[in-house]
Amino acid sequence: MTRKVFLKLLALILGDFTMPLLAKKTKKAPAFFIGHGSPMNAIEENTYTKFLHLMCYP
Repeated sequence: MTRKVFLKLLALILGDFTMPLLAKKTKKAPAFFIGHGSPMNAIEENTYTKFLHLMCYP
């Protein structure tokens, strides 16, 4: 049994209680992938983080 089939069966059994599990499709939100990067970019100020700041707050 796949996860999708399981969730459909669960929805039939539990009714409205499964709404968070079976969320309705919505429009896709825009996304901007900036790379995996270093965790240090969260606390350092460097050329890379300055560029990201300019991308978000022109």
